[in-house]
Amino acid sequence: SGLVQSRGRSYQKDSPDYVAIIKLDERTCVAAVEMKCRCANTTASKERDRISKDGKLVHADSRSRELRRHVQSRSEALQCLHHAATLGVDHVIFVVGDTVGLTGGVLIEYDAPLRQSYNKCVDDIYETGLKWAYDTSVPIPTEEIKAAVGKARVK
Repeated sequence: SGLVQSRGRSYQKDSPDYVAIIKLDERTCVAAVEMKCRCANTTASKERDRISKDGKLVHADSRSRELRRHVQSRSEALQCLHHAATLGVDHVIFVVGDTVGLTGGVLIEYDAPLRQSYNKCVDDIYETGLKWAYDTSVPIPTEEIKAAVGKARVK
């Protein structure tokens, strides 16, 4: 889908794999799509086992233990939350495949308070460490950058 930017937050960007239009009950919604490939035998086998128990497509609330069963990697779960918060959408479809093809997916539903809390964290990170990169009125912390990079000169 390319790089997208959150409305009102030029510093919050994202690149979901796809953006989809989905129909839930009588509602039509926009959803971010995150695709993962399980190529190692152990991860592909675990994913197939989970799908054989739960089905190819399941629905999980973002605050439920159910989500943890279907999206076991914390970084992948955080990536899905980042998609929802940045795009301002209620749903993310987490799709998993292996070397043979698609194996299954999870439709994750995010409530507004959770997305708002995540955005607050992003705002705090911006205010405490990134503002200089987006706001020309804030001086560039050259000395801090030098120390972090470990180089004698920063241009």
